[in-house]
Amino acid sequence: MKNIIPATKKCAHCGKLMVQSVNKNGYLNGDFKKRKFCSRLCFHSYKSDKSAPSDSAGKERAQKEMAHIKKCQICGNIKKLQVHHRDRNKKNNKPENLMKICQRCHMKIHIKAGDWGKGKKKSKQVNCNICGKSFIQRSRGNHLCNSIQCHSKSKRQTWLKRKNNS
Repeated sequence: MKNIIPATKKCAHCGKLMVQSVNKNGYLNGDFKKRKFCSRLCFHSYKSDKSAPSDSAGKERAQKEMAHIKKCQICGNIKKLQVHHRDRNKKNNKPENLMKICQRCHMKIHIKAGDWGKGKKKSKQVNCNICGKSFIQRSRGNHLCNSIQCHSKSKRQTWLKRKNNS
């Protein structure tokens, strides 16, 4: 059996020295590389510490910074106000980086920048089930274009199917 030298490092919260353990087969514990804290208690103490705010704390701080603004800074709307980060960094809550804008303007900004809906399923080109017209489907669901005729025709077809089945 080889001489295995366990790794050591300090706890991110208390600074206690941690030593990599050896399992029953004589190999070093692989999870040690991922560990940052010596115990769960240290982890939770670190998380609740004021020096390490969570993203939700940053969001609350941004809301407080902008509380005095009561209308959208773009269109003047007073409903559904949100805080927008100009540099797209949610952790940068400096007043010069924040804007209070309505939901509609917020969506427009992100759509224009091309970063609306990142991580979500991409839209795809499909054909309408009723008229056959090609359109971009942005969400899952039925393959109907945005025309009123197709939607009303689809509802009528569904209603007739249910009527015939009962």
